[in-house]
Amino acid sequence: MLKKFGTWPEDQTGIGKRMPYLAVDDEKSLLTTSDCQDQARYGTIVSKTADNQPAKWIAGDAENPGMIWYWIKESSTMLQGW
Repeated sequence: MLKKFGTWPEDQTGIGKRMPYLAVDDEKSLLTTSDCQDQARYGTIVSKTADNQPAKWIAGDAENPGMIWYWIKESSTMLQGW
């Protein structure tokens, strides 16, 4: 990662350690980084339900943040040659 803006857990209470994916078999999450089947679905970027604002993001201060900003992690090998 070139620059991390803040801190967050990389577990089932926050952003998962994976690229966002379409969770087609999930009743609550549409686009998520979560790999857990917990009811909370933290790490979700786009929810399928209207009870989240806009989705379950990070437990605690950013559970329903109203707006989700997501940056993709970059490998340092991607920068070689720049």
